[in-house]
Amino acid sequence: MINSLTDTRESATFCCESCGRLLDLRCEDCGCPVSCHDVIDPKDSGRVPYCMWDFGPCLKERRPAFLAAIEAWLQEATGRLT
Repeated sequence: MINSLTDTRESATFCCESCGRLLDLRCEDCGCPVSCHDVIDPKDSGRVPYCMWDFGPCLKERRPAFLAAIEAWLQEATGRLT
């Protein structure tokens, strides 16, 4: 099942009703999915997604839902490795 979640800075994001995981959330800057990103933390502008496909920061993407999805995916991915 799919549930709709609305954020104040985001029109509508879709998430799984059973696990709450965001579904098909893509970067507005480069168009890649969450799994193609990492998060960098430059001192001057805070958290910025880094596209591992384009090998560069996505400077226009700042949505809290996208940043949270990257961090959740990274935690899940590193949890599987350990």
